[in-house]
Amino acid sequence: SVLLTVVTLGLALPAVIWRWHTFIMNNLRFGNAQFKFKADVGYYFAIYWIAMGVLMGALLVSVLLAVLVGALLGWVMSDGVGSLMTAFLPIGIVVGYVAAIVMMQAYMNGRFFNLMWNSTQLNVTHEGNTKFNGMFAGEMKVMPYAGKLFVNFGLIVVTLGLATPWAMVNLFRYKTQSLSVSSADSLEHFVQVAGTRTNALGEELSSALDLSGGEGFFGGGVAGL
Repeated sequence: SVLLTVVTLGLALPAVIWRWHTFIMNNLRFGNAQFKFKADVGYYFAIYWIAMGVLMGALLVSVLLAVLVGALLGWVMSDGVGSLMTAFLPIGIVVGYVAAIVMMQAYMNGRFFNLMWNSTQLNVTHEGNTKFNGMFAGEMKVMPYAGKLFVNFGLIVVTLGLATPWAMVNLFRYKTQSLSVSSADSLEHFVQVAGTRTNALGEELSSALDLSGGEGFFGGGVAGL
């Protein structure tokens, strides 16, 4: 998968993520309850290309803002507009690049997270009859998630990396708060019919919550896939 992504210069990344989600989710169990994942790979490509559009748009806006701020300051200070624009342009590009990357990752990871869980069911069957049918719902919002990524990045830079554990817990907490499950049956009934072999659920769900993207340095990368 990594080789395919490298050879295609990242163009195959959506298919790689889809295959990874499919493999992991279809092999998750809670007792004798089977997770079932069904999602069309086309949705992954749609999210990917929209994220690329977000990246390009954010970069363009940052450059335009840098030019505009430089021109306005030059006019207010009666200084050379050209010199201030020249000074602000590289700063704006660097700041804009970081902002664009964060926004792209927030959009991509948030949408992949929602798509993964919205396409997952948890079924318990006994003697061929379905005893429990649960539907997951991923409700991660892009802007709040992006805000957490910006805060994490700033804290990690200011603390020289010491805030990394806190940043990872902060993101994981938000992911768990963005996930819910619904069913016509009660969860108590589900636990009863699913069996007692459930001690690995916490570890499995912990891994599954991270499937939408590796946390990376400040919590937004998809390289962890």
